[in-house]
Amino acid sequence: MRRWLRISRFYAGGEKPWSRGYFEYKWRAIAKAINDPRLRQLFERGGNLPRGYGFGIDERIIELPWALAQLSEQPLSLLDAGSALNFLPLIIHSKLKNKKLTIITLAPETNNFSRQGVRYTYGDMRKLRFADQAFDAITCISTLEHVGLDNQAIYTHEQKYAENHPADYLVALKQLYRVLRPGGTLLLTVPFGQYVNIGFMQQFTPEMVDKVVSVCPWKQSVVTYYKYHSGGWDVSTREQAEGVKYFNIHTTKKIEADGAAAARAVACIKLTK
Repeated sequence: MRRWLRISRFYAGGEKPWSRGYFEYKWRAIAKAINDPRLRQLFERGGNLPRGYGFGIDERIIELPWALAQLSEQPLSLLDAGSALNFLPLIIHSKLKNKKLTIITLAPETNNFSRQGVRYTYGDMRKLRFADQAFDAITCISTLEHVGLDNQAIYTHEQKYAENHPADYLVALKQLYRVLRPGGTLLLTVPFGQYVNIGFMQQFTPEMVDKVVSVCPWKQSVVTYYKYHSGGWDVSTREQAEGVKYFNIHTTKKIEADGAAAARAVACIKLTK
């Protein structure tokens, strides 16, 4: 009942990103998307999305349905690097229920699904404590852009994570490659467009995406781009998406005309070892 009340307030307030009820509204939309067979097929093959899809919602409305669509149906050992999967609608999804899921993030979070079999570990992605080839698959959803930057500002109280080493995403990538078994898949997403470093994250450029693909000897790589516009999210091209600017709610308090909540484009990268 409380969730529906907050969503009602979101509608009453003009459906503005980050206003009261936005979180509940967003997760209702994500839960619907990840359980829609038609959308799953579109995300699986990179098809055009329905008109108005995800209007006013941040990039998770793209990244999470895409990741689940790309993830194997088979029972696998899965590492979630960055804890983007640490939400109930995902944990109970059929694609995850048969996985041996390990989540690594910097610090404990409110959500904890240990009783559902999820294993949690805390630490730095640049110094993973897992054995070589420990996982069949890895997800890293909108996490790489935070590596080496000021995570102390939002994600942890540890002062040692107040950094400015923007190239360290490559160090983390090498670690993810190391702990992935041969033939395994890394599903990775990053905000894409004009470069910006806003302290706690950076937006990836075409050149940075190229480095993601080339820094390790992947056997196969597929990059799918999605772009936000005034009509919502849809599949795009690298050329169409590379010029977009990131909307930072922490510094720009007023929602802009297109209703963007955060990234205006994302690169969804599937890498096979």
